[in-house]
Amino acid sequence: MTKKVKIYLIDAYLSYDLEGSDRERRLNESMSLLRTLNYELLEYHTFRLTKIENRTYLTKGALDIALEELSFLGDEVKVVLTFDASPSQIQNLKNILGREVIDRTQLIVAIFSMHAKSKEARIQVDLAEISYRLSALTQSDLNYDQDTSSGRGYTATRGVGEKQIALDRRLLSKRRDHLQKELNKIKSNRDVRRRKRIDSAYPIVSLVGYTNAGKSSLMNAFLKLAKKDNKQVVVEDKLFTTLDTSTRLIEIKNYPSFILIDTVGIIENLPIELVKAFRSTYEEACSSTLIIDVIDISSSHYENDKISAQKMLEELGIEEIDRMNVYNKIDQYYGTVIKKEENALYISTYIEEDIYYLLDEISKRISKDWISFKMNLPFEESFYRLSKFAYISKKIETNEGLLLEGKINPSVRKYYQKYFTNLDGFDIN
Repeated sequence: MTKKVKIYLIDAYLSYDLEGSDRERRLNESMSLLRTLNYELLEYHTFRLTKIENRTYLTKGALDIALEELSFLGDEVKVVLTFDASPSQIQNLKNILGREVIDRTQLIVAIFSMHAKSKEARIQVDLAEISYRLSALTQSDLNYDQDTSSGRGYTATRGVGEKQIALDRRLLSKRRDHLQKELNKIKSNRDVRRRKRIDSAYPIVSLVGYTNAGKSSLMNAFLKLAKKDNKQVVVEDKLFTTLDTSTRLIEIKNYPSFILIDTVGIIENLPIELVKAFRSTYEEACSSTLIIDVIDISSSHYENDKISAQKMLEELGIEEIDRMNVYNKIDQYYGTVIKKEENALYISTYIEEDIYYLLDEISKRISKDWISFKMNLPFEESFYRLSKFAYISKKIETNEGLLLEGKINPSVRKYYQKYFTNLDGFDIN
């Protein structure tokens, strides 16, 4: 069995910066990140700072306390920060504390690297790491400028260090450009697949939301109803379990079929290197007929989680797409009475009745712009096949067949038009 990495967690905030609930959320999120990496948290300390020190971020008093507590934990223990520090601050902390120091961005990149399975995800992780390292080199170069300045308006002669920084930057930039070209090829292929999905007869429904809100569990609940258990996606109580979008065709008897896309989970204040690298995965939602924002109502921070998801969607410029909020994990909610939101659903993915309730709402939403019809469908025609492309609001069995009312996908109108008795209020017979 692999030996667990032991961690001492440092949480620090400016006294005037974060509210109590935000501090608690950031600390809890950092602990979730550690659990995802299977790190063992030995101890943590929260420091309330009146200012941020340029060299070390932490004040001398905070460092003295950290050094004393670390002396009882062992030399192999690593330090993790709940916040982001500059490369030079991290290096100075390493020198003072005498051990590896990992900030929030490095922690998230490590998780992304662990979960990257597809070629696209691996390239995106590499790009994020390169962006981070280039940022570190830029910081190092700035520090070098300050260290070698003569103070007379020009920079003193540089040695091997300056040449190595320039070489590292050139190699990383070359690698970044190569990876970006590879990513552009994958994106081009994905755009082709996306256009094929748009042109198909199936509407597209995308699940978005904060990481660990239950998007994958919801997808699996639909697949269970569709009797496609072998197509289920991985679900774990960890952050960023998958970095790839999952796409499944949902076909459930008596309901119109649709393509369901499970996007990558969103996290508060995602580091800029990762936002750029993973932006393309969220773009899958741009071709949707309906976007479902899945919100974990059992979280004490669910309102903030909802805002984070909304910001991401706004950045993608897809406000015009029909959206609905689905508050998940209602079976785990132990708060006060919920002030229910209009046009939102409150469900548990473990309750089949709730999934059917959501399925009915999805059917109404994706068919709202379809063609209204009345139809006499003879028994020799498959009702099940029709129901995959129509939302049936009324069904009466007669001697000749089925008398139906509802809305039908325009892409299959031509095939069934001979059975229509009424279309959009106009008699076509």
